[in-house]
Parts: sequence; C-alpha cells; structure tokens
Amino acid sequence: MAGAASPTRARAFINTYGKAFGIPDATGTALQEQTVDELGMVHVRFQQTLQGLPITGGEITVHLRGATVAAVNARTRPRIGLVPAGSVTAEKAAKVANRLVAKLYGTEELTTTVPRREIYVPALMGRDGVRGRQVWFVEVYGPAVREFVWVDARLAAIVLHFSQRAGALDRRVYDGEAGSTVPRCEGVAATGVADVGAGYDT
Repeated sequence: MAGAASPTRARAFINTYGKAFGIPDATGTALQEQTVDELGMVHVRFQQTLQGLPITGGEITVHLRGATVAAVNARTRPRIGLVPAGSVTAEKAAKVANRLVAKLYGTEELTTTVPRREIYVPALMGRDGVRGRQVWFVEVYGPAVREFVWVDARLAAIVLHFSQRAGALDRRVYDGEAGSTVPRCEGVAATGVADVGAGYDT
C-alpha cells in the first residue's frame, strides 16, 4: 500500500482496525476531506454513515506520515441498528426550522438551505441516549444569524439547534417532555428526558 493514495491507505486501515473504533469496515464511512499540514502529514477525515446517510457528529480521521498511520481519532457510534425513515418532508422541515429561528432572533429576513437527511444519535452530540433517529439538517441564515437546526423526520420536532456565529455560546436543546418548548441552554443541567424535541405547527 506504500504507493497508494492517502484515502486508499486510510480506508485500508479502517477495514483492518475499524472495529476498535466502532466501525466494522470502511463501507460505513464516506470521505469528507483530505488536508496536508505544514509538516507534511496527511489527515484524511471520514464521515460515519448508516443506511447511506451521514451520522451527525460521527467521524473518524486517519493521520498519515508517508505510508505510516501515525494516529487516529474518532467519535463514532457502533450498533445503532436500522432507523425508520419518517414521513416529514424536506419542505416541512425547512418551515419548522425557519419558524424557530425567526422566533429566536425576531427577524423574518431568513434563508434556509436545502434540508439534508441525517441520522442523529444524542450521545454523539453530548446528550444522553443512544437510539438513532432520522432527522433533517437545515442551516438557517440571515443578518447576524447562522443557525444549525436538526428536525425529527418523523415528528417534525426540533431535536437540536445551535448558532454558528463566531463567539456565540448559546446552544439550545429542546426536551420534548409534554411538548415543552422551553429550551435547556448550554451549561444547564440535563432534564433526564432521553428523547429531545419540541413540535411546531406548520
């Protein structure tokens, strides 16, 4: 493998040792990017996937020095199992995300990206819970606004959202207890509710 391209060498490593990182083999990954640092090390980052969809926050990066794997770091979730697709449309998910951000920031000058299906596992995003669910990922942006929003593809509920503005430290996680729409902000203790989400009519 010494003469192979870096992604090929990285995939060969995952095929051999991926189980140690929660990935049976490289078929459960998608190449995201390859970068080279000032020391000449190559960093190949893969997105963990399931059912052909990216797993939110699930990644493995193989660091290569020439033909040698120098280091590996990963944040993955093994044994998720099949995840039902849900019937919420991309259009509805975009409306739910847009409505949330409009309410948070008090503005209607917003644009949403085309929603993308993902598989969300709370544990990979710093939450309790290992059960996967299909979600729509939507980015909503406008003047001084850039919000990442994940909408449950079965319940049309917000499962997670946070700002991508530089310096913003306010991540709000909605606990779906009895349809609560009260956010639990960054740094506040968990409520103990394993499933998160608050529904919004569209």
